[in-house]
Amino acid sequence: MGFANSTMAGRCDMEDFSSLKRSDDSLFTFTHDGIVHHPEGGASYICRKELIKSVLRQLGLIPPDARFLPEFDPTAESLSNSQPLDLPAFDSGISLSPDGQGSSVTIYVHIGAQPNNSPHTGTITVFAAAFVFARALQTTYAALRERALSMGMDTSGWVDALRAVVQLDIVDTAPDSSKTTRVDGITYQRSHRSTGAMGSFLPDYHTLLSSLSDFVDGQVEYSVTYQDALMRMPAMRDALRAIILDRQRVEAELAPETECLAIRSACPVDGCGMADKHGIRNQYAVDAGSTTITFRCPDHGEYSVRLEDPDARARIELNTPLRNLARTLVYMADSDASRIRGQSVPQRIHTRVTGADYQGTYQEQFLYRQLAFLADDMKLPLKALFPVFMYVPLIVDWSGAKLSKSYYVRKNAYEYLKPRGMEYLLEYRKMVEEGKDVEVLFRMVEGWFDEPKKLNSRVYSLEYVNLMFATAGQQRPVVVRTLDVVRRKEYAWLAVGLFVGYVLSKVVA
Repeated sequence: MGFANSTMAGRCDMEDFSSLKRSDDSLFTFTHDGIVHHPEGGASYICRKELIKSVLRQLGLIPPDARFLPEFDPTAESLSNSQPLDLPAFDSGISLSPDGQGSSVTIYVHIGAQPNNSPHTGTITVFAAAFVFARALQTTYAALRERALSMGMDTSGWVDALRAVVQLDIVDTAPDSSKTTRVDGITYQRSHRSTGAMGSFLPDYHTLLSSLSDFVDGQVEYSVTYQDALMRMPAMRDALRAIILDRQRVEAELAPETECLAIRSACPVDGCGMADKHGIRNQYAVDAGSTTITFRCPDHGEYSVRLEDPDARARIELNTPLRNLARTLVYMADSDASRIRGQSVPQRIHTRVTGADYQGTYQEQFLYRQLAFLADDMKLPLKALFPVFMYVPLIVDWSGAKLSKSYYVRKNAYEYLKPRGMEYLLEYRKMVEEGKDVEVLFRMVEGWFDEPKKLNSRVYSLEYVNLMFATAGQQRPVVVRTLDVVRRKEYAWLAVGLFVGYVLSKVVA
């Protein structure tokens, strides 16, 4: 396809059709009938109603022999009306009840963010999905277990209580784009952890998490971690060692352009913090009891990190696909290590909620295929620990491309939203400043889980989301007017009652 503007021909990340506008129009005008369709496809056919029950089975929390009558729907009551649960203390793993027999499992519902801007609509919907998903896991499990007991099932394979905790993993090792440079053909970066550039945006993420906690009535706890915490987990040494030992295959498949493992560590010299972005000059030394990576700074020379040292390992940074692989192996190992005698499932289970752009080839080739090779090297039972993800519909622009924070931050994209009053969709901070009801997005996501056909095999345009806000704005005055009418009727009946009471008191007197 040719470009309307030949100056864009050299840009592989952008197309320009602006010359096709009419001369008297500043923007294209699209028309539609305002009717939204939700056709079923893919997973929507399979999980029309039983999405959460299916996930619970995949996580091993419902025994395979536990069967329920088709008419039983544990989510028949809207997720928005679920009641708080009496759960044991946070992260207790196995917790003893007064009779000494109670057990529980903690599910960590992970989400991630590179905080180089205020959360946009796509990020907000992923965060909201994590909280709604976590609440649904708790309430659906409790309902199914109660049903199993009432049916006289053998519940020895069940735990007494399930707790889901949303954990935001801040990717502070993401590159600060303003501090990236090239030296002798090699790209060097400084991370947000090094520059501190993300500090001005972190309050928005904490406020958003607090708002979502309130939205689910405090039923779901949450925590925030940084990449050093992941790197300090005991299994990270084994995961990185397995990847390094198999690096010829892994780097060729995960980094087809550089064919190098994108493992990096910031130069430890004060005030420097530079790191080889793609690990081009890395050197690896592996023996029976030690794994060492030697990095090279363009200004200060070589420095090394020994993976057996947790403090040194905490300085390691990974690019996105390698981080996805390593942390999945680590979380699998953590679940496996949390098993105790007498409980059929681990005390800790990890799952992840992420955007739908990370499904398909990305997961199948860059994660699942790699797990088939590396899980055996780490002696992990892949069959029992296979990772479970929940994918959230993408928020897309007019062309169907996902809403991109990097384009918004670096390339001044989405200018067309400003004259239409839709720029608030690009920043949580702007939503709040403009007085938008952010719960419109929370309720929209909640509706996806109430009707999974809206969750699977879908994307949603910025135009659609803007109409959701507009519709909510129209409904609010209607509700207020309705309440006013109700109040007037109540006042009228109260007046009639007082008058009748007064008359009857006179008659009796």
